[in-house]
Amino acid sequence: MENARLYTMTDAALAVRVEELSVMQRIDRELNTSLDPSRAMNITLEWAMRQSGTHAGLVGTVQEDGLLVMAAQGYGDDPLAAAGNLLPVEMQWLEAVIETGRPQRRLLAEGEPGGLLPGARSQAALAIQREEKVIGILLLESRAVELVAEETLDFLVRLSDHASIAIANAQLYAQVQQANLAKSEFV
Repeated sequence: MENARLYTMTDAALAVRVEELSVMQRIDRELNTSLDPSRAMNITLEWAMRQSGTHAGLVGTVQEDGLLVMAAQGYGDDPLAAAGNLLPVEMQWLEAVIETGRPQRRLLAEGEPGGLLPGARSQAALAIQREEKVIGILLLESRAVELVAEETLDFLVRLSDHASIAIANAQLYAQVQQANLAKSEFV
């Protein structure tokens, strides 16, 4: 009886893992179809929100003076979360994510400021890092009073790892294009 129960549990865990790998394969295909950094960030954000069930989110690149929003969903017409806006890092408790590279989750008390989403009750922030350097942040917000589940957070970490490669490749491609343009102008 015990072996049958263990077999069933192992089989269920394996099925979940196979489904996750299938989803990750689809995401990789989407990420690698373009060398546009903003498209890669939009794809990352869409999948992160879909898998986590959050109401809003944004992805931005880390700059010296803040977080440059590259993609945002669920914020309506809020100019603070609009693409191209520079968010101060202190505003969203993101310093810890940038410094450590580890995901952060937190619950907000009702009416507590700190969320870009009106009525936000929970937040999750994940680093998008290339090697040891944090190049971006994925911020997810929800009106639900529950943290992103640990299994979902693990998936989101893997998603941000895959996204970091696509984003870094797109940024390198843009730099090569600029260098080629500068070379052509010089010649």
